[in-house]
Amino acid sequence: MVCAILGAGAAGLVCAIRLKQLAPQIQVILLEKEPSPGRKLLATGNGRCNLSNQHAQFADEAAQAIFEKNGVTSILAFFNSLGLETVTDAEGRIYPMAMQAAAVLQILTEAAKRLGVTLVTGTCVKTIRKESGRFQITTESDNAEVKKWAADFAVVCCGGKAQKNLGSDGSGYALLKAFGHRITPLCPALVQLKSPNKSCRALKGQRRKCLVSAECSGKVLKCEYGEVLFTDYGLSGIVIMDLSAVFARHSGEENAVVIDLLPEMPEARIARHFKEFGSLVGLLGVQLDRVMQKCGGQNAEKVAHICKNWRLPVTGTLGFDHAQITMGGADLCAFHHGLESKYEKNLFAAGEILNVQGPCGGFNLSWAFSSALTVAEEIAGRTK
Repeated sequence: MVCAILGAGAAGLVCAIRLKQLAPQIQVILLEKEPSPGRKLLATGNGRCNLSNQHAQFADEAAQAIFEKNGVTSILAFFNSLGLETVTDAEGRIYPMAMQAAAVLQILTEAAKRLGVTLVTGTCVKTIRKESGRFQITTESDNAEVKKWAADFAVVCCGGKAQKNLGSDGSGYALLKAFGHRITPLCPALVQLKSPNKSCRALKGQRRKCLVSAECSGKVLKCEYGEVLFTDYGLSGIVIMDLSAVFARHSGEENAVVIDLLPEMPEARIARHFKEFGSLVGLLGVQLDRVMQKCGGQNAEKVAHICKNWRLPVTGTLGFDHAQITMGGADLCAFHHGLESKYEKNLFAAGEILNVQGPCGGFNLSWAFSSALTVAEEIAGRTK
């Protein structure tokens, strides 16, 4: 029997390896349009590869049910079986002990080769259809060579639209749409925000942990605590990335982030500090104090209020080219618990192409790996 896996990213590589571990008799063909596999994986965790998170969970009930079957324990057991050891930081983020995404990718590619996975790179899947019970897949290589493949199982792991330069161009959605799958609205997520406020440029490079609210058309839709990084274009940092999908979904509205620079301190105490010492340098540092005084003048109450309610307009995000993931995708409701399509027997999907997203910190790689392990187990179970 033959299984064709479309896309050699995080989900595709893990699915191929696990399938060969469980059912070595299956011929696994891994088709990748980029010159090499796992390019986006190399960029994760700032090159350190944040594999998973001890606190990983998903709001979508169907996704959480899948993750409970193949969660953090299963993911780590899989990587341990390949010789990859991990470490966990104080916030629950799990990294390879080597702290190198390159090490993770090398271990995966070597395992795939050792197990007999057929990896074909520089090959774009153009069409996939079902004929006489088998999938017929047409590909075109970088040198325009057209080739046809036949498979008993097909797994779509083509990723989303985020970071086209690393291979995610959204082309995989059409493959699932051809079988009747609905693609929910797509927008960039875990992405930086643009703001015209000149204070952001003045504070370029400054980092601070704050309480940040996402405000759209005057309503606060989400609030999170975390690090903000001020940039020449606006705002970045983990908390900003986690809130970015809210603004992407509400594009075109009057949007703003409202920052509490001192969430642990009441407004009245900040005002007293300013009156006593003439500045907030001891609380905020030189640059932020300068900006607060520019906004509020020498009025202690006004400066304190701005510190607790600093409103910065948001004009958009940096888009899919800079986003870590895609919000939206193939509707998970159209897949069984084993991630087989409800519309086409033996057609599966895994990873970012599905409408499942999580915050920064290893949640999205957790989903890629968990869904890949689930698909591999489902297919292997049908070959016994």
